[in-house]
Amino acid sequence: MSIEDYSTELIKTAKELKELAFEYKKARADYSQALNGLITLIHKASLAGDKASFDNKIPKLLETQFKDEAAMLIKQFHGSQALYKGLEEVLKAYQAHISGIQSVIKYNLSGEIAEATKHKYGGN
Repeated sequence: MSIEDYSTELIKTAKELKELAFEYKKARADYSQALNGLITLIHKASLAGDKASFDNKIPKLLETQFKDEAAMLIKQFHGSQALYKGLEEVLKAYQAHISGIQSVIKYNLSGEIAEATKHKYGGN
């Protein structure tokens, strides 16, 4: 592959990474919204003083008058959390791919520069 081919691949991969980054941002926003909603419900349901951990208070919300809202927020909370954590791994893979392409381009360019210098100054 030529440097131009690698550059094209780099641009394509960077665009895909950018799209995934926006999906990640949306998933994190959905997660934060659900988390804030659950914290609010915990306080409304007077579970804030409960010594249970946050994760153990969540199922208790389903036994309160707020169970319908809690069920929706719990689903959003877990779904968006799974999505953003999965996207984090995909983003890392894309970043590694981009880094690899950049390394190949840099390696090829340094070889071309060395070759041009060799020809210019009459090296063997």
